[in-house]
Amino acid sequence: MTSLISDFRVSQYLSRVPHPYTLEDGRWFLDFAPKSDAEGSTIHRVIAAGADGAFLGVMALNGIDDAADGEIGYWLGHKYWGKGYGTEALAPMIDLVFEAKPVARLVAHVIKENIGSVRVVEKNGFRHAGRDEMDRPVQGDRMIFERYELAREDRISRG
Repeated sequence: MTSLISDFRVSQYLSRVPHPYTLEDGRWFLDFAPKSDAEGSTIHRVIAAGADGAFLGVMALNGIDDAADGEIGYWLGHKYWGKGYGTEALAPMIDLVFEAKPVARLVAHVIKENIGSVRVVEKNGFRHAGRDEMDRPVQGDRMIFERYELAREDRISRG
C-alpha cells in the first residue's frame, strides 16, 4: 500500500493523504479504517484484482450514517490507471451504500486535471454539479475541486 500511495502522481490528487506517505501513515490508516467502519459512518474497501487478489488501491464512503450527502473517495496505484479498475470497483460500492444506508446523494470531489477520475465517476452516473474550494489539511493549502453528484433516485432508475 505504502509504495503505491507514496507515488506523487497518485497523492497529488488526494485531499487527505500526506506526501511522502510513510509506513507509519500506512499503519495509522490500517488501525483507523476498521474502527471508523465499525462506527457506521464510513465504509472502506480494498480495491483488488486477479486470482491472487493483488492490491490496487482503496475506496471509502464517508458520511453515510444519515440522510444527507455521503462522499466517495478512492485511489489506485499509478500502474493500474486506465485499465477500468476504478470504474469497476465504484459500481458495487454505490449499490452497497444505497441499499444499506439512508443517504440521499453521493458526492465525489475530483481535481479537474485528474481526467481518469472524472471518467470513473461519470461512467457510474455521477453528474457535474459545480465547484467547491476545499482545504487540503495535510498539504496545508486550499484547492478547487469539481463536484460530481449521484442522487439515490437516479441510481435506482438506472437499475
